[in-house]
Amino acid sequence: MLELELFQLLYLFIITIIVSLIAKQIKFPYTIALVLIGFLISVLNLPIKFVFNPEVIFFIFLPPLIFEGAYHMDFQELKRNIKPISAFAIFGVLLSTFFVGFLLNKFLGFPWHTAFLFGAIISPTDPISVLAIFKKVRVPKRLSVILEGESI
Repeated sequence: MLELELFQLLYLFIITIIVSLIAKQIKFPYTIALVLIGFLISVLNLPIKFVFNPEVIFFIFLPPLIFEGAYHMDFQELKRNIKPISAFAIFGVLLSTFFVGFLLNKFLGFPWHTAFLFGAIISPTDPISVLAIFKKVRVPKRLSVILEGESI
């Protein structure tokens, strides 16, 4: 990794931390604040240019995002709920893929292969926002485990 990329990465982390702290102080969702700041930087055409090698994103950012859920998962709970987790992970994703593909083909005229490819891309779940709501509402732990296990 080049020295410039390291400084850009450090600069990005500092901006992220500052925006997150400010958002927390004013009780605003930090993810939305980060998107708005990124949008503002692009609209104002500021001379801030972050260019990363795709390998940096692939090897540094992607693994923690993928494996964070597995790292904090209670494996005993995961084993106890393996049947519903597997059912949602396999049949739920397949059903969603085919449903989206069918709708895109029939109503928007997408070719079958494109429609199913798009369906497969958007079908896997990302439970972060749902799990945050679950914590506030205090749903049963089993439901949280099933949702988190399905996303892994």
